[in-house]
Amino acid sequence: MKNNVLSQQLAIENSEENKQRQARLQHICLQLAALGFNCDITEQNYLSVAESLLLNYGQYRRLLSEYRCPSDQRIQDFLGKYF
Repeated sequence: MKNNVLSQQLAIENSEENKQRQARLQHICLQLAALGFNCDITEQNYLSVAESLLLNYGQYRRLLSEYRCPSDQRIQDFLGKYF
């Protein structure tokens, strides 16, 4: 009886750990996809849902890659003139 209960508890704990691990892997893959990298670790059904958001995010990154906030731009201008 004790072994049966113990094995059920271990199965539940392993199941929860697998769910948490899968969620972490999905999160990592989503972050990699947002940066433009491929991730072949997990199933990618969730990436198809987020595809338009990732494309939009990629466009923002490309458009704003050279943008500097006003204070950073002043510092960059100063350094450009000084050196």
